[in-house]
Amino acid sequence: MAGKLFYNDVRLDRAHAEGLGAADGATNPHPAGTPEHDAWAGGAAEANPPVPPDKLTKTQLKELLDGLSIDYPSDATKAELQTLAGIN
Repeated sequence: MAGKLFYNDVRLDRAHAEGLGAADGATNPHPAGTPEHDAWAGGAAEANPPVPPDKLTKTQLKELLDGLSIDYPSDATKAELQTLAGIN
């Protein structure tokens, strides 16, 4: 039985790695509801973790403020943009 468990672990690890290497917007190739589907999805989620608000770049902050319809000066510093976004 131990060999079968090892095989299952390797198969799920491979699916997880496929998810890690998947391009943005890639479709999960494994059937929904299978352990492989879940492992692939976990890998894909791990590869693109959300960025903490205090780690956003100046460009990302400007995009966030634009999306919220908040005006900012074109020469605003990153700290000023963070303040406007309510991050610090």
